[in-house]
Amino acid sequence: MLYGILKSTNAGETWDTVMQVTTSNPTNLFTPDIRHGWAAASGKIYRYDYVTPVSIQPISNKLIQFGEAFTYQVEATGMGLKYTMSGNPAGLTIGYRTGLMAGTPTQGGSFPITVTVKDTDANVVNTQFSLRVNRQPVFITNINDTVYTQFNYLYEQILEAEDIDDDTLNFAAIIIPSFLTLTQESSSSIYTATVQGTPTEADTGYHNIKIEVNDGYGGSDTISWVLCVDNVTGVKDNQEIFEFSLNQNYPNPFNPVTKIKFTIPASPKSSPKERTFVQLIVYDLLGREAAVLVNEEKQPGVYE
Repeated sequence: MLYGILKSTNAGETWDTVMQVTTSNPTNLFTPDIRHGWAAASGKIYRYDYVTPVSIQPISNKLIQFGEAFTYQVEATGMGLKYTMSGNPAGLTIGYRTGLMAGTPTQGGSFPITVTVKDTDANVVNTQFSLRVNRQPVFITNINDTVYTQFNYLYEQILEAEDIDDDTLNFAAIIIPSFLTLTQESSSSIYTATVQGTPTEADTGYHNIKIEVNDGYGGSDTISWVLCVDNVTGVKDNQEIFEFSLNQNYPNPFNPVTKIKFTIPASPKSSPKERTFVQLIVYDLLGREAAVLVNEEKQPGVYE
């Protein structure tokens, strides 16, 4: 039997004596290897593992919105674990010793990510999951903050939206007056919807409109505007107005309530819906401004 300092170069199949000690009854076996257990019996040296086998918990698929920070703690067991990953978007990293994934991805799309864990014995396990960094849809229609129409005329506004992830888009009316409807028109790369309806004289005034488009993955965009239904009293068939006019208020100005009638002309070469900026201001006897009655664009017609 060999006693002393021993060395094996073939994974323990055979052993050579580095330093021999003469003894007939060895009682202890010493080794600098702290990762395994060692024992001597029946003229042989045995090594056994007491390191917990490395393992990793599965990771479910994840979804975040573009620009949103992502954090996830990888759960694994074993000794001296080291973590790496591949397939991740730029901006997302994993702690080499902690296994904490963190960061704000600077790329959008779906990413198949592989997380790998290695222990002190170089045993390796891994798991895969998909991270979707969802990019929100956007409206590509430009609308003025305030839009004008007349009662008893059809109002129509076409909306367009697109999605860089090529998701299926859906429109929804968040705020819309009762005389308007929202209809989705198409489902190509550019999605369109139409807001339309015919207001009545009872709908005269200002109405807030807010429409949302969403991609089904938590991404959305909204567009808002104000629809003003003008109180045009009308222009008779074949009647044309070619000059501005401001009638005397009725009843007389000493009444608590009074009406002021005015007309806005249309150029013979202009569209009947071409708008003119109108400002109607009331002053007192001393020339001081008392009230601004009109301060907006209006279509040709008769107003009061």
